[in-house]
Amino acid sequence: MMTAILLSTMMFAIVFGAPTQPQSEEDIFVLCDGNPADIFFLLDSSSSIYILDYEKQLQFIQKLVDYFPVSQTETRFGVGVFADRYQQVIDFEDFDNSDDLKLAIGDITKGYGDTQTGRALRKVRKHAFSQARPGVGHVLVVLTDGESRNTAETRREAAILKGQGIHVFAIGIGLSSKTTELEAIGSEPKETYVHNVVNFNVLNKIRKTLAFQVCKAPRHEPYCSAGMNTDVMFAYDATSMGTKNARHVQEFIGDTIQNFANMDDGTIRAGVLSGQCDGDNVNLGVFSDKETMASYVRNNDFRGVDEIVRDLHENSYQKARGGRETARRISVVIVDDNAEKIKNLETEMKKAKSKKDIQFIVIAIGESSEYEILKSLVMKPTESHFFTVPSHSDVDTVKGRFVDTLCEDFKAPSSNGPNKVYYDNFNDIVPRSNLVIESLHLYHTGGTRVQLLIQSSKMISASIVLAMAMVTVAVSAPSSSSHQDTNTLCQGNPADIFFLLDSSTSIWSKHFKTQLKFLQRFVSFFPVSASETQFGVGIFSDYYHQQIELGEFDDVDELKLAIGRIQQRKGGTQTGKALRAVRRNAFRRARPNVSKILVVITDGASTNKAQTLREAAALKSENVQVFAIGIGDKVKMEELVAIGSKPSETYVLTVSSSELLNKIRKTLAYKVCRGKESLHQQYCSAGMETDLMFTYDATSMGTRNSNHVQNLIADTILNFGNMDTGVLRAGLLTRYCDNDDIYLNHYPHLDEMVPVLKNPEFRGLDRMVWQMQNQSFETANGGRETARRIAVVVVDNNVEKLDHLALEMRRAKSKKDIQFVVITIGENPKFESLKRSVLRPVDDHFFNVASHSDLSLIKDTFVSSLCQTLKVPSSPEALVIDENIRNFEDIMPVGHLILNP
Repeated sequence: MMTAILLSTMMFAIVFGAPTQPQSEEDIFVLCDGNPADIFFLLDSSSSIYILDYEKQLQFIQKLVDYFPVSQTETRFGVGVFADRYQQVIDFEDFDNSDDLKLAIGDITKGYGDTQTGRALRKVRKHAFSQARPGVGHVLVVLTDGESRNTAETRREAAILKGQGIHVFAIGIGLSSKTTELEAIGSEPKETYVHNVVNFNVLNKIRKTLAFQVCKAPRHEPYCSAGMNTDVMFAYDATSMGTKNARHVQEFIGDTIQNFANMDDGTIRAGVLSGQCDGDNVNLGVFSDKETMASYVRNNDFRGVDEIVRDLHENSYQKARGGRETARRISVVIVDDNAEKIKNLETEMKKAKSKKDIQFIVIAIGESSEYEILKSLVMKPTESHFFTVPSHSDVDTVKGRFVDTLCEDFKAPSSNGPNKVYYDNFNDIVPRSNLVIESLHLYHTGGTRVQLLIQSSKMISASIVLAMAMVTVAVSAPSSSSHQDTNTLCQGNPADIFFLLDSSTSIWSKHFKTQLKFLQRFVSFFPVSASETQFGVGIFSDYYHQQIELGEFDDVDELKLAIGRIQQRKGGTQTGKALRAVRRNAFRRARPNVSKILVVITDGASTNKAQTLREAAALKSENVQVFAIGIGDKVKMEELVAIGSKPSETYVLTVSSSELLNKIRKTLAYKVCRGKESLHQQYCSAGMETDLMFTYDATSMGTRNSNHVQNLIADTILNFGNMDTGVLRAGLLTRYCDNDDIYLNHYPHLDEMVPVLKNPEFRGLDRMVWQMQNQSFETANGGRETARRIAVVVVDNNVEKLDHLALEMRRAKSKKDIQFVVITIGENPKFESLKRSVLRPVDDHFFNVASHSDLSLIKDTFVSSLCQTLKVPSSPEALVIDENIRNFEDIMPVGHLILNP
């Protein structure tokens, strides 16, 4: 085991030399006085260390402390121990005098287990030094008696620590300690920062030497000095990342800003945009129309990193937010593979660069082929301003290089000549503050340098997804015989009809074109317009490709021309993936109260049958009527039947070849038109005034997961029968927001800004339930004194304070008579604590699904249960008390019900 004292000083300002050793403790004390530092001891507590030797470590530290002026303004100490696990026992802020500190050190108990040095180093970096003071020395001393269990992890974590300016002393005790690993842990020079002693008995021999070296350790000063006024903004999307990932980013930004040397004099100003406050909450009574509210909830896109960058270039550098006209503008954009609109981000970065002269640095997290389009927008050279890391927790691994790059960018051009600037397109040729352009170097990199991005966002209305598979069964034609008959039948029955066409390699090009011709003739049966029937088309093979959005065309001739232009994309038959994409994207903007119809055409069995069946079920659970058309002899009838709606004789069709598709054209059109008549009618009518709030934490869930929750809420609201009359009011709470964005003029001083960033407090679901009980049901926010209060809480594994959430729910139930329905996502034993607050019987009001995408599978059950809850007995009746109730908090008045003895 390696007993190493890692003393890390992040901000010491003395150049380390070979000083003369002082002769007394008083000399060292005088030397250390006036050199404040935060010093942390990390002690090996593994099983290989006997208890007596462990106590010698503690005594060694107690005596070492005497060399330093211990106070909250001078030297502060912290201590942690490790074996299998790390335990922080003394924080920097715990003691301000040496006597109390030494007593606490003597009381530290020993642990047991293996030597997980790497894990301990990571914990020290993330927790112990997150509380360290900026502008003082950061020192870590590690004591260990043997080699760590994971040498690679230990080396990596030690390198990150040292990269953050922490001075690390490594002390090995005994013959088992490995010099090579000790040297990897300790800072440079090794003769100063690495020590070996034969055994625990001789630790005190190096005490005076170590104290002197710690005292003289170079202070790591902030070294990023801007040579001219510079406004730097950091931008990332906390909601899409999720709370846990966003913490890594926030700490990274804090560690970076800690190196800014001239913030205090105003040369550098820094700010942060994280996109956490976007006003997505909906007060009770804002919407009196269920269709409008459902559409808002379903289509309410969370502000992504593209819109955050738009806010950045339109507002963040303005004078009102602390920006300066004459300052250079730098923006650090941190993006991960949860970001959904990289193309839009590229567009906003281009605008920022060309119109506002903002210079970009990008940190990309995870793997995405779309990241490449951002490289052309960062400062040159690209390799120094575009960073990639595999995960959010790995951002620390590039911190040293990133800070060095940023600091180099802060330097203004020297006064002895003009600065050369190189550009690769004319949008980059914008006057730079205080810079003189001497020459332009234009070069061609291949391909088209200018890209025209045209984006269209249209409402998707009642949808017919035509799922065309391929089998062989005879189908009788209906009596409707003419084009005019079908068109008349469809008139006045608006629908959104979506075709999903198999484009896999097994379909010959001429047969794919036959599908398109079939579709062109099919749409002629329908009154195509914005108020009647709207069509959309997607194709699939290995991947899904949307070709025509629902409602994109309101003229049948233009629609048919667009269908004719669709190109085949070959590959496998990933039907399940395609069905999921259709459900999530094509039908996301479907019109409420009109039919949603999907028609799938395929010529073979899907690659992943289980996924196909699961996604087809999810579509049908969302009231999409699915027609399945099979072509040829390779399709599986069992799979077609599972894809199509019931009855199969209506929704499943087969033909022996593509050429015979036209034989079923009229039959299919007739069935589709008849299918539109079977609209799902809303049935949730509240029997008394009811205020209903939906709440979930969008920031901790992340954007993609939140979309599934929004769709469930929107589908539920569509079933509400008497919102229009005001009997039922619904609201939505998606985040608790204190506006965590930081403007350029918020924090003029380094020591004020860094602690805010390095110790972020993301307000979670527990705080939202507190807000709901204290604000959401108040009259100022649309609540009513006489109304029954119901809250639907959706919680997942990302929620960090489940015990706090359970407490707030109990308070809301007992103090404000709020009745709860809970949906849990994932597995967590602490979910059980929430059952105490839900309505009785628990089984009808507490739901669990494995993942966010599985919410659609419980929609019908959930809606049915909620609708039953909304009903109130027509006359006073006895309330049946559940035999499982064990306390009076569970027996609350329900609306106007009367409890009979």
